[in-house]
Amino acid sequence: MEKAELKRFTKETITDVDALLARMDRIRSDGYAVSRSELDPDVMGIAAPIWGVHEGEVAGAVSVVGLVSHIPPQAERRIVAKVRLAAARISELNATAQG
Repeated sequence: MEKAELKRFTKETITDVDALLARMDRIRSDGYAVSRSELDPDVMGIAAPIWGVHEGEVAGAVSVVGLVSHIPPQAERRIVAKVRLAAARISELNATAQG
């Protein structure tokens, strides 16, 4: 199988397909994603899925984006928790509305 070439934006950009697939597995396992300096050196993002009505279906996501220099590691953990909670609440409302 031919591997796709992934473009590097910063020194943190994942450009190895196997490493990217491993990262995706970890994100699925953790239930959220944190991207730090992968597209822009001073930008980070935290996201969690909004689940659809069918098993494993992702209907959307909740995300927060900020400057790396303004989000210390201890704040990152709190933001992850809040993003995951918001995504879970929206997922519950979505399930109830779809009934």
